[in-house]
Amino acid sequence: MYLATADEMRRLERAAAEEAGISELVLMENAGAGAARIARSLLPAGRSRVTVFAGPGNNGGDALVLARHLAGEGHGLTAFLVGGRSRGIARQNLVAAAGSGVQIIGEGASGQFSEAAAGADLVVDGLLGTGLEGAPRGPIAEAIAAVRACGRPVLALDVPSGLQSDTGQIPGVAVRATVTATFGLAKPGLYLYPGAEAAGIVQVVDISLPGPVLEGWRPATRLLSPDLARAMLPSRPPWGHKGTFGHVIVLGGSEGMTGAPILAGLAALRAGAGLVTVAVPSPLDRTVVAAAPELMTAAVGSDGQWPSDSRGWLDRLLDRGPTAMVLGPGMGLSAGLADLVTSVLGRFPLPVVVDADALNALARLDAAQRQACLGQQTVLTPHPGEMARLLDREVSLIQADRMTSAREAARNWRTTVVLKGAGTVVAREDGDAWLDPGGNPALATAGSGDILAGAIGGLLAQGLPGPQAAALGVYLHRAAGDRVRARQGDAGALARDLLGELPAARKALSCSGDCPGTR
Repeated sequence: MYLATADEMRRLERAAAEEAGISELVLMENAGAGAARIARSLLPAGRSRVTVFAGPGNNGGDALVLARHLAGEGHGLTAFLVGGRSRGIARQNLVAAAGSGVQIIGEGASGQFSEAAAGADLVVDGLLGTGLEGAPRGPIAEAIAAVRACGRPVLALDVPSGLQSDTGQIPGVAVRATVTATFGLAKPGLYLYPGAEAAGIVQVVDISLPGPVLEGWRPATRLLSPDLARAMLPSRPPWGHKGTFGHVIVLGGSEGMTGAPILAGLAALRAGAGLVTVAVPSPLDRTVVAAAPELMTAAVGSDGQWPSDSRGWLDRLLDRGPTAMVLGPGMGLSAGLADLVTSVLGRFPLPVVVDADALNALARLDAAQRQACLGQQTVLTPHPGEMARLLDREVSLIQADRMTSAREAARNWRTTVVLKGAGTVVAREDGDAWLDPGGNPALATAGSGDILAGAIGGLLAQGLPGPQAAALGVYLHRAAGDRVRARQGDAGALARDLLGELPAARKALSCSGDCPGTR
């Protein structure tokens, strides 16, 4: 499913008019009629009372179309006009709604907002659409407050009023919807926090945007759905053996942080890689062997320290025939690590996942140095703090626009970037991106990121290109987390709990949920 920014939706609607002859008035009619169908599912049986809050723009026009349809079916409709006189085609729908039995209440009625909302069977939010600029003020803010306090089912049109549709940010106060009926295409802000909480259940209303128009003006973001992830799954031929499915090398670990490369290595196996070698400073390799006999090991350096030069030992690792690398889990922040990371990346000819401490080492390099050592099959997996260091800005700015931050990093370094967190973004260097809709507090546990890095590395080793390996790894990681949460709840899960669920999540995806034991 495509996700459209406000600007992309404006282009699509303009193209629908210019290329297919579908007027803005027809699109508004389709939007309001589709929203009315959703409203019926939220209403009790029999004649119901519906309170509509309509702003002066097109979002208010959509709400007035809905009001007209429901009034024509015998429901009691009251529509408050909030924020000024209806403009443009919204005014045409105001006249039509008044003529169909909708009770229209104009400006100056803010004192009635709370009572009207609390006394309704359904409240419809048509105050503000995708063009929000700044925090709502005046009567519109008062109407939003009344909707928030009403305690009744709320249907938001396109996006909950007060929510920035591109970023999911809420600069002031926003409606909290039971259901959001979004028009034409869903909006990124409905799946990015805190917007995802305000949106409730998201339902997309078909407004008859023609297929050729959609293809010609294809948005740059897609929701990471099961169907998309399923199409990325690498094949598992029955004649395959462990060498068929790739060999991952995990470079990581330091004194006190040996668990990170172990988790990454096991995750690579659980994601389907045939072989994994964990390279750690000597004598930490003994810890790896004791903890996970499925992992091969390589001892590098001595006394638990990484050597400053990768020549020699990296060649020996390459002789083992790896097909991908995961670099960084638990490496620490020792002196010379940035030089080591640069050297390894510059000499390793295969796909690499750069994670954790290796990302912090990259942050010390200038842009030219980073570009020189990052290949197109490199995947960076920063959390917001690491991304802030990579882009040299505050974490709050990263979180304020996660989509743009991920795209900027991918474009700057000509590689794939995974910005982790609730609403993980996978951005490609060409600007296309996937948005994962998950938000799971059970994943907020030490080692969860190491498992994601290992899973992506395991998929790279099986031959997936960097963007697809990153997107599928994010999906499987979140799906495994959802399974852990369903079994154990929001708190107390360990990263190792995810390991056993990765194969189950992959099985459920490959079977479309129809295989025995996948639920």
